[in-house]
Amino acid sequence: MDKKEVHSAAVATTEQSGSKITPGGNYFDTISFSVLVNARGRVCMLYDKPFNATPVWVKYLTKHRKLQLIFDNGMEYVINYIMDEKLNKMFLNLNKVFIVRFEDMKPIEGFDTNLIKE
Repeated sequence: MDKKEVHSAAVATTEQSGSKITPGGNYFDTISFSVLVNARGRVCMLYDKPFNATPVWVKYLTKHRKLQLIFDNGMEYVINYIMDEKLNKMFLNLNKVFIVRFEDMKPIEGFDTNLIKE
């Protein structure tokens, strides 16, 4: 599968099962998140503003179907979005999440994080 096919599949999957996530509570109120799944089932979490620390891993809270970001300074943040059934099944089988910040439709920075389930 070439890059063009993977990109097209990712876009189609995003339109069908991707989710716009708007968190609440603090600085994260100003950050928009989106979940993108490519044709191979790999998950990317996209965001639009810099974090105040480096994300070291992502925790999937299985009972609540929510993601929690864990940062190198000890800060934790639960994204206030409940995964639908399709995304829930994907996250139960994942071990990695690639977190990418986009600015002006271009990737600026990324973090390859481990996904743990709780």
